Amino acid sequence: MKNRLLKLSDAELLKLGVHGNEMALSIIFDKYFIQIHSFANQLLKNSDIAKEIAMDVMLKMWQKRDLIKIEGDQSLQPYMVKAAKNAVINFHKSKRLPTESISNLQLSAALAYDSTADAQLNFKELEERVSQIVEGLPERRRMVFCLSRQDDMSYAEIAKKLNISVNTVRNQISASLAYVKGKLNEFKNL
Repeated sequence: MKNRLLKLSDAELLKLGVHGNEMALSIIFDKYFIQIHSFANQLLKNSDIAKEIAMDVMLKMWQKRDLIKIEGDQSLQPYMVKAAKNAVINFHKSKRLPTESISNLQLSAALAYDSTADAQLNFKELEERVSQIVEGLPERRRMVFCLSRQDDMSYAEIAKKLNISVNTVRNQISASLAYVKGKLNEFKNL
């Protein structure tokens, strides 16, 4: 089935995604994530933040998939590049990445890792796993991560509250995301 989907246009994949086909989303993700990451990294010169921006762009594309209008042979690339450019501009304006709540992070992980019919059952297990992973972070890193993702605080707000530099906050968030992603990959491969 995946081979058949690989031959479809972005418009057709997006249409399938609107109707809940998560494999279509996975193909779009595979097709554009590296491009978005590279584009953001060229502008930011920071791979970790570029990855975060690329993940946010992909998540927002999924959340707004029913509003995106492309037809025929049109590509999602202009939409993705514009979204990445806007995310980089917003980052520079506020020195803060748009953040998603832990539940949205878990949902995006579930969508990215599970395209089977029993996704809802696996989501509960994944949600518990993400909570365990976050609990496994070192105390300071967990605090920074939770303030960002659960309390929706900016990097500057977290830095001020914890009396640390914004760069330290940025590094802690990037390290936390890499750790969570790595542990989720281990979980996925079990």
